[in-house]
Amino acid sequence: MKAVGAYIGAYYPQLFRESVPMIVSPLQMKDADLLVLWGGDDISPTLYGEKVHKAYATDTLSKRDKCEVNLVLYAKRVGIPILAICRGMQLVCAMAGGSLYQHVDNHEGCHHKIIIDGEEFDSNSAHHQIVIPTDKMKVIGVAKNRSPKKYRNSFVPVDAPEDEPEILWIPEFNCLGIQGHPEWLTRSHDLVKLTHILSKDFLNVEL
Repeated sequence: MKAVGAYIGAYYPQLFRESVPMIVSPLQMKDADLLVLWGGDDISPTLYGEKVHKAYATDTLSKRDKCEVNLVLYAKRVGIPILAICRGMQLVCAMAGGSLYQHVDNHEGCHHKIIIDGEEFDSNSAHHQIVIPTDKMKVIGVAKNRSPKKYRNSFVPVDAPEDEPEILWIPEFNCLGIQGHPEWLTRSHDLVKLTHILSKDFLNVEL
């Protein structure tokens, strides 16, 4: 399995057997079996049709936004599956018609449980935004009621559903989104094991 990493290269032995080289152009995706989108800065809210209110971004696409959008569109066109972590999940969700809460509380620097089919698994958390998926996406795992305050397109908190998507399947882009950071954890951790299992089940790739 040959994985390539959008904008960032990395080697996390708990996730991948080999290093993941950085790419910035579709021309570098030849023979790739998987595109990995890593975490990082907030995406521009223009990707989901909003102005900046609570996002740490601008109202124009960043260089990284443009790079990753091009890579995602190419992956879709040629049929390369996508593993999208944190920011990556948010980017693909927006490209598929979803949006984001521009800020939520209680999701930074903490460990918590995610729930899949009623079963609880350990996860980690280092983000201040969460996705708002469309009904064409499948929410696989959720966090329960972690964020009393959620901000969408204003500086006023909004009422929001209790369930907060943590693992998301976006079929339009053949993309598995993981909001946590399995690359920061040990190989025996629940989230790493889940990432391996779900990548095989949904993307048909063995990490």
